[in-house]
Amino acid sequence: MRLLGLLMAFFFLSAFTAPEKPDYGIYDPNHYLTEEVVTQIRDLNEANSQKAEKLQIGVYIVDSLEGESIETVANETARAWKIGYSGDNFGSLIVVAVQDRKSRIETSNNTAIRITDYQTKQILAASRTDFKTGDYSKGILAIAKGLDNQFYRGTGTFSSDEDSAKSNVILKASVEKNRVAIVARLVVVRTVTLWTMCSESG
Repeated sequence: MRLLGLLMAFFFLSAFTAPEKPDYGIYDPNHYLTEEVVTQIRDLNEANSQKAEKLQIGVYIVDSLEGESIETVANETARAWKIGYSGDNFGSLIVVAVQDRKSRIETSNNTAIRITDYQTKQILAASRTDFKTGDYSKGILAIAKGLDNQFYRGTGTFSSDEDSAKSNVILKASVEKNRVAIVARLVVVRTVTLWTMCSESG
């Protein structure tokens, strides 16, 4: 019983309490984000609020998690803030702990149908370079746009110019491959047609 009591006391002492939901759903007490980026995320959410399916993106960026797991912080904050417009429940929360070097994207159940855990990890990985260089504004904005693209268009976005260039190269290669395949099919059809005509003439 004594051990149980100690465990319960430890649990309550270490329990995380999410801060009150800030304006526009962006919690940045240490000012890692520029006003421009805050405005862009706010405008993105505002534009989404006018759509048939309304995705809302929140941001929680702090120095440290103070010993809490990022999963707990992300989950409890998303629940407390009720990320997602009423009636739709399409919400995503970006959580970044700078000094702990940890990041996570928490999605609502409805959003998880459109954006899988694997895809959120890809979106986070694309901003790793930005975080390493200390450009948290660029990294967070890229993640927000990546979530938006994945939700509405089924494709994430890349944060760095290098990744964008790679994406364009892959896209061009895919288009060229398809073009060659189509031409090859046409040549085969034409060859078969000509062979058939020659056979009939003979």
